[in-house]
Amino acid sequence: FDQPLDELESQVDPQLFFRANRQVLLTRASIVELESYFNGRLLVHLRPPAREEVVVSKLRVADLKRWLNAG
Repeated sequence: FDQPLDELESQVDPQLFFRANRQVLLTRASIVELESYFNGRLLVHLRPPAREEVVVSKLRVADLKRWLNAG
């Protein structure tokens, strides 16, 4: 993509996409597993696998769980 992720995020449906961190937008279908990670963070396993680890900060974990349960 040739646009900042902030701009892309503003154009997609927030019920379908979740901003995991500064680099990644997620869809529910891409999430295979959530794994507890250091200091209250979550490691997200994706299909297809991401090139780098996708980690959700401690501050965003509750938002991610709410988003997953809403879908």
